[in-house]
Amino acid sequence: GFALENCISVDDAICLIEATYELFFYEQVQACENGNGVGAIIYQESLEEFRGTLAGVNTSIPSVIMSGEFMENLLENYQDVSVNIEVWSEGEVCITECSIHHPCSSGSFCNFDYGDYGTCESCTGYSDTCYLSGLPQAGAIACSKECQSSSTLVFSDCKFCPKDVTADSFGARDQCKFCPEDDMKYPDRSIRMYGQQTCWLVNEFYTKYAIESSSKNCKIAQMMNYVCGCEGPGYAGANSQKKQVALAWVPRVSAVLSFMGSLFIIIDVTRNKERRSKIIYQLLVVLSVFDLFGSAAYAFTTLPIPEGDFIYGSRGNKEMC
Repeated sequence: GFALENCISVDDAICLIEATYELFFYEQVQACENGNGVGAIIYQESLEEFRGTLAGVNTSIPSVIMSGEFMENLLENYQDVSVNIEVWSEGEVCITECSIHHPCSSGSFCNFDYGDYGTCESCTGYSDTCYLSGLPQAGAIACSKECQSSSTLVFSDCKFCPKDVTADSFGARDQCKFCPEDDMKYPDRSIRMYGQQTCWLVNEFYTKYAIESSSKNCKIAQMMNYVCGCEGPGYAGANSQKKQVALAWVPRVSAVLSFMGSLFIIIDVTRNKERRSKIIYQLLVVLSVFDLFGSAAYAFTTLPIPEGDFIYGSRGNKEMC
């Protein structure tokens, strides 16, 4: 029934109570409690999910809500059956529902996985950053606030980083797209600038959170999206394999020519006694010596770059770079 009055003949039993708009859930649970019931299941038989809370009212018996096929099966096959009840403390096994009106306890936050409500999650594991954890926008904001987590995309090992992220960063009309053409080829690659976060997670960040397309965060993200195989100007404008090869080899050709030219100047001057005695030629030799080192460095082009940057021809590491 609806438990409009105190339940009868429910000593040491679990009350099956049909949901009704005439009573609050806690009133229905209290009706079972007053009839010496040991637990209450508030249900509706439709497949539609429904939810509710006890509105902060303390009860001495456990209660749950159920609906759909699971509830149908229970009503058809498990009435008048003896059962054992085991109750855990909140947070051990049971999932606690939450919303802006029903916040989570200290040390946890509401993930808002279902729009205007969600379930409580422990702050453990979110000490780094909440914004790259796949949480919805409201959940990420709650996580950053409640867990005192870093609200930044800046990581210690990057050379030029995006700036901090706050709730004020969200809500842009012209939203940034990490891969403007939605053509990501390597979702599992890691981006060093984002603390080795994967491409798909960074893309999720810019998909879920409305970051302004003209912001520094957006421009830097699109500059690095080549790592994930996205088309765009990120790889110095080289949006094809041929252009990337050209960027690596054209400087090598010019560097070799420059090296040979400087070497020829040095040999030509040092072999001529008259030229060796003139200051202008001495200066020319000094400049050529420096150019030898510069040309040799340019000839390496992408070789010293860390392989994790996914630049064509990179074979180096952080120290070599």
